[in-house]
Amino acid sequence: MMAVLAGALALFVLIGCWWFGRWNLGLPFNYYGEFNRVKSELKRVPEVRIVSTGQHKDITLEDFWFGVQTESGLKLSLEFWDHHKTDQLFEHAEGLLVQNPASGKRLHYVLVSGGRLEAATGQEIRNAVDVLKNFDKIAAVIDADRRKGLAEIVWETAAKNKNCLWIVYPVH
Repeated sequence: MMAVLAGALALFVLIGCWWFGRWNLGLPFNYYGEFNRVKSELKRVPEVRIVSTGQHKDITLEDFWFGVQTESGLKLSLEFWDHHKTDQLFEHAEGLLVQNPASGKRLHYVLVSGGRLEAATGQEIRNAVDVLKNFDKIAAVIDADRRKGLAEIVWETAAKNKNCLWIVYPVH
């Protein structure tokens, strides 16, 4: 009888742990930990506000996204995939991938000192926060590059960029 009771209690605890892990309590760990850490970082950027969120739920939270709006009203989606190094994106990102939602094509910008994005904004662009703070000016570069028909990268190249901020722009 004690063995049955112990087994039932153990099963109850395991189910409770699994269920607790699936609730988003805003904690920086458990199933939603990475999502909550990114959300917290985004809330620290006064130039944008979160207007929507989404997640691809599976055994783990594989990917998630945030719809944000800039102060001037531009709307974009920030995409975070299971291979991203999200903690590094807010400290030192290697680049910016911008996907056109109409064509699916992507432009890649390397975040380097003296690069095109810094020239356009007059600011140092090193991470996701810098990109978001200056996105209105960066959007002008993206739009001009699309009009010029600059070479866009393919999915396989984009997927290898684990430390690049992935933006879908424009979003309506």
